[in-house]
Amino acid sequence: MNTLQKLELLGGGTKWDICTPTSKAHAPKNNDSRIGAPYSAGVCRSFTPDGRCVSLLKVLNTNACIHDCKYCMHSTNSKPQTKTQFEPKELAGLFMQLYTRNYIEGLFLSSAVMGNADCAQEKMLETINIIRNQFHYDGYIHLKIMPGSNMNHIKQLVEISDRVSINLESPTKNSFSELISTKEYKIDILRRLRYIQHAKQKQFAPGGVTTQMVVGAAGETDLEYINRMEKLYDDYGVYRAYFSAFDPIKGSPLDQQKGIPLRRENFLYRTDWLVRFYGFEFSEIKKIPGENENLSLSIDPKLALALKTPNRFPVDINHSTEEELLHVPGIGPISAKRIIQKQYNNQKIKNEKELKKIGIRLKQALPFIAINGFSQSRLEAFS
Repeated sequence: MNTLQKLELLGGGTKWDICTPTSKAHAPKNNDSRIGAPYSAGVCRSFTPDGRCVSLLKVLNTNACIHDCKYCMHSTNSKPQTKTQFEPKELAGLFMQLYTRNYIEGLFLSSAVMGNADCAQEKMLETINIIRNQFHYDGYIHLKIMPGSNMNHIKQLVEISDRVSINLESPTKNSFSELISTKEYKIDILRRLRYIQHAKQKQFAPGGVTTQMVVGAAGETDLEYINRMEKLYDDYGVYRAYFSAFDPIKGSPLDQQKGIPLRRENFLYRTDWLVRFYGFEFSEIKKIPGENENLSLSIDPKLALALKTPNRFPVDINHSTEEELLHVPGIGPISAKRIIQKQYNNQKIKNEKELKKIGIRLKQALPFIAINGFSQSRLEAFS
């Protein structure tokens, strides 16, 4: 295969590997595969540590894998497909050509595991060392850590990257074992997360450590994902977790299994946002799932929590803390800060019209707030 054919195959093979909320590969235009239109290569958007949005070349080093992940198109259990790999000089040269022509601004490099984890990481290290030292590229690089990698390789990868990630795949050891027999959850994944935590100094990998979990492939509950998120953030220093709703791949062992609604993936992200952007405690988030330990797909998680904690409401708009405001459905971090600023300036909010100007979604918020001592009754108050 020539380099462009490899780019098409190994770029397209990354579409299930998430590094950003908008990481899905762009659709090709008129089947154009010229280097000036690398849509099939999985160009995606990500954010640098300083908040700048960049276009990344998102590509695998190889799609030949020794692991038997039942949901993965590259696994030994899946339908045979064309296998190939980039040589370090080849991939480094391709990246620099795309970069110097302003098609991309950075690199997300992942890989299947061919041979063993150390072999895969050595190939990646050689590629990045050429990019960093021979071509003197000092821009954004996100590298995938392979399960089972040794501490020395992890340290080197952390030192030369802006962000690293390792795929957790599942929230519990039991569900992980149902999906994969060639990896050990605690040793190959969680211990490697701990290695990354030890290797990452303040000046290294400023974009942090991320991970990804497949949603629902082995019947996992949403509460299990929430519990795992808590441990990842509090115990392992993970910057953020990504979710990928299980979508059966033709030719894989699970190709007859029903896919998971994207809404479930979206609602897990919303619980994550409540923690990271709204300052909610995980003890609160754990109250949201119902008796089956899953989130209701018919009601927003924040609204579901508000209905389960009626003692918090109504919140007096003119005499409330930012924390109290952020628990109100329809009020986000920006509008909450605007309300607090008005309180600081002794400017009372007198009516709904003023709230709307601030940016509050009135339909969601009105049942949970009070303005000048008056609040809107909620239906459950009459039950």
